Amino acid sequence: MQVQHRLDPPRGIETRLTGGAFDGARFTHSYTPMGGRTKVDLEGDFPALPGMSDADTLTMIDGFFSVIFAEDAATLRHGS
Repeated sequence: MQVQHRLDPPRGIETRLTGGAFDGARFTHSYTPMGGRTKVDLEGDFPALPGMSDADTLTMIDGFFSVIFAEDAATLRHGS
């Protein structure tokens, strides 16, 4: 699987996945300054996964991004 990022600072990052189970997936993280904080919105398209219901696919994708968010938040706290 290949991961391609297109940076659009300071507004966000677009990610595209090529190959593997998520071939054709595309998602964008958009950043909105809110005082001393930043709001992060996530929007994207993911291919249907054979043998998985839409609900199970959504749960898996949500779990993936929850883990990534927690890792990034810990990294940012450590670096502050």
